Amino acid sequence: MSIGRKWIIILISGLIIIGCSTAYKSITAAMPDLTLLQDGTYQGIYNLSGAPVKVTLDVTVQDHKITDIKIIKHFCSPIGKKAGKIVDRVIEKQSLEVDVVSGATGSSISILKAIETALQKPPGAEPSRNEDENNTVLRIENGALMGFNSSLSGGQKDKYRNLVISELLTGAITSIGENAFWMEELTGVIIPDGVATIGVRAFAHNHLTRITIPNTVTSIGRSAFAENRLTGVTIPNSVTKIGEWAFYKNQLTSVSIPNSVASIGEYTFHENRLTSVVIPDSVTSIGQSAFTDNHLISVTIGANVRFDGKLPAIDSSFDRLYGSNGKLAGTYTRPDTGSYTWTRTGNRP
Repeated sequence: MSIGRKWIIILISGLIIIGCSTAYKSITAAMPDLTLLQDGTYQGIYNLSGAPVKVTLDVTVQDHKITDIKIIKHFCSPIGKKAGKIVDRVIEKQSLEVDVVSGATGSSISILKAIETALQKPPGAEPSRNEDENNTVLRIENGALMGFNSSLSGGQKDKYRNLVISELLTGAITSIGENAFWMEELTGVIIPDGVATIGVRAFAHNHLTRITIPNTVTSIGRSAFAENRLTGVTIPNSVTKIGEWAFYKNQLTSVSIPNSVASIGEYTFHENRLTSVVIPDSVTSIGQSAFTDNHLISVTIGANVRFDGKLPAIDSSFDRLYGSNGKLAGTYTRPDTGSYTWTRTGNRP
């Protein structure tokens, strides 16, 4: 493993640890009246807003007591994992008013909220037809799409894995919120017209192989489509900024960057399968490692592009040549033989 790659992993882990340990003391969970609950297994899901923490669990109720809590999925840092022992406290006290696990506040609260969510609906409940028609599939706050409604179980979401958002809307939206569909096992998504911003991690860590971004989007947020399976993406000419890590760790072999984009953030296309890229004249800055860990043998670039950061934007040989060559616009190529000797082969078309 390269030193650069180690630093990337450390950085991501650090962000997750911060997210899991942040104080969320304003979030509380209340235990429903157990005497009103029938025997059965209840599924709960909770996605902690503002941090990469997500919990899916099953709660078993028998004779009006919680007899078992099984955590099915818990995405967080290794430190956050220790919050799992909070379920024993809940079972012992038959209450959600228990102490959080030290050092894992975010994960502890997420588990408690997932239990609360589970017990708020009948075991195995399916949304009725008119619930779908009343738009309880999606959660919308002030024009921002925040994800699936928390009342939906994992099984109920299966029919929405190829997500056509417009088919589920009863009103207009202008943005996709932070963490909206993070880790939802989506395979495809069509974002509707009218959306202007796509938030941080909005569609990260899914199984996306296809996306449609409308010509109303102006900003793609940090890690918005990171860690998916995209092989190609067309970015509309309304977009002016592509955030850092936006398409990190996909399988991109092609990307179309429009002449409206002014900046490309760090690690935006890091760890893909690009062999060529055309960077439009509108781009004035590219963050560190934006295109590293690809298979680039052809780069077309405008004049006087600024490379931000201490690490290479494309690779160290390219960055040196472009800088020492007066930052001339043109097409730069290298042999497809593992050599990193770049040559400026022509003016920009």
